[in-house]
Amino acid sequence: MTNQGHLRLPAAARHCRGLIPGDRVLLAADPRQDVLIVHPPAVLGDVLDPRHAELLGGDLG
Repeated sequence: MTNQGHLRLPAAARHCRGLIPGDRVLLAADPRQDVLIVHPPAVLGDVLDPRHAELLGGDLG
């Protein structure tokens, strides 16, 4: 973590997820397995939109 509270991801991790410095992400961790998963915003929409449509009873797109 930086002094500003930012997490620095290695370049290889950014490149494989298509991230550029400054992109906001959702982090999910499983400390028992020593795993940190990085979710870019575009992926979150792809994952959450169908669930939201299901909950709201219609198509969001």
